[in-house]
Amino acid sequence: MEYQGWANRYDEDTRRFGWCAPQRVLDILDRAEISATRVLDLGVGTGQCSRPLLEAGASVVGIDAASAMLELATGFGYEALHEAKLGEVPLREVVGPGSFDAIVSAGVLHFVADLDALLAETAGLLSPGGMLCFTTIPPQTRGFSDATHVRSREVVQAGLSAAGLTLREVERFVAYYAEGDREQPVEYEVFAAVRAAVPSQPS
Repeated sequence: MEYQGWANRYDEDTRRFGWCAPQRVLDILDRAEISATRVLDLGVGTGQCSRPLLEAGASVVGIDAASAMLELATGFGYEALHEAKLGEVPLREVVGPGSFDAIVSAGVLHFVADLDALLAETAGLLSPGGMLCFTTIPPQTRGFSDATHVRSREVVQAGLSAAGLTLREVERFVAYYAEGDREQPVEYEVFAAVRAAVPSQPS
């Protein structure tokens, strides 16, 4: 599906498919009790993953490759919305200075060819103690398009470790049903990892 042309139907279609990945990400942040004052949403789309954080008082920056998606997210009070394709432009060049308490991404990072490089970039954008929470597509019986990068849990965990992030939680779940057909479940994994907090100085 081409997201630029899908924007106007995206929320309706994903409801019909039973799409729950954004809520899984939000649930993990809630359980972790992360104080998400400033958040970065990678692949913000129409704002499904980060609008609840905005409503809770967070300042949120969003990135998406589809301008039509960003147009739909405009007006919800985002700190900034940037049009960029993940993995093609360094994140720091897109978002500018500053750091984030949480970085979230639902249903996007499986389109990034070099996930290890992107994980390293996100680690550099997190505040000490900050959390990265995102979804991937693990191997399963169904196939996917050539644009989709299917990754095992072990591969993703190795990328997080190389980026200096500590895995806190990982869970496999049914993210949606293809075309809303309950006989066609599509499984994702959601990962939560944190950047080490700065050690307190001895008094």
